[in-house]
Amino acid sequence: PPTCTPGRETELGSGATRRTGQHEPGTTACDDFRVTSLERLTTEDARILHLESATIAGHTCKIAILERVPGVTPTDAVRRRVAERLSRVPRCRQRVVSTPGRRADPCWSDDEEFAVERHVRSVATGRVVSRRELLELVGQIMAGRLDRDRPLWSIDVVDALDDGRWALVWRIHHCMADGM
Repeated sequence: PPTCTPGRETELGSGATRRTGQHEPGTTACDDFRVTSLERLTTEDARILHLESATIAGHTCKIAILERVPGVTPTDAVRRRVAERLSRVPRCRQRVVSTPGRRADPCWSDDEEFAVERHVRSVATGRVVSRRELLELVGQIMAGRLDRDRPLWSIDVVDALDDGRWALVWRIHHCMADGM
């Protein structure tokens, strides 16, 4: 995974630092020449992140069942709404970057390749989904892990429920959400 090399940091207050100097091959924007705002995960959030395993997930799930609006495609509408509001929550565009050898807690770094389409996805079922099938889909979604190379959240849209509504399944990692 990408790393955030310790050292060459100037404390700017509120946990932000200024990084300068050459970057090493395989490192990320936090080691770039430009000024980058870095914030370390809290000790508690880093613990939650490191507790994840094949049997322990560090994310939580929220499900919303919503009324359909005629002529509106749910996935497209959610992508638009999320994109309009991303500037209000910068953490949603940041990913976790580890330190070499995990000598310090990881830091948050802007995801230079962020794309809302990677985070708001349509669940292709090819058919209308019952409430029981929705719960099974949610179980499958929750069993997966959030991609550590991207901001730690996702929204899966199930756009054809058997009662005419649609569902939004939002996963967010505890290390990202707990301090917000």
